[in-house]
Amino acid sequence: SPIFFIGVGKPTVGYSMVRRLMDKGFYVNLSVFPSVSYNRTGLRMPITLHNQPEDIERLIKTIAEELPKSLAEQDYSMKSIFSAFKLMK
Repeated sequence: SPIFFIGVGKPTVGYSMVRRLMDKGFYVNLSVFPSVSYNRTGLRMPITLHNQPEDIERLIKTIAEELPKSLAEQDYSMKSIFSAFKLMK
């Protein structure tokens, strides 16, 4: 099954996101150092036939709501994420 990855940057943001998502009923895997570079932590989400399109949409909306909160809590930014993943020139 496909595994989707959403980069969140430093590990503390990843841990915060996993906690926040678990509190909302979502269970995702965290890819963190040493399996990825230190500042390239990310949320891993395997999608299977058991997931309904509504489930996936709700997960993405929840990530969109919670990521800014985690970034503020950890004093990190989207710009830092883009830089860590070399998405900015």
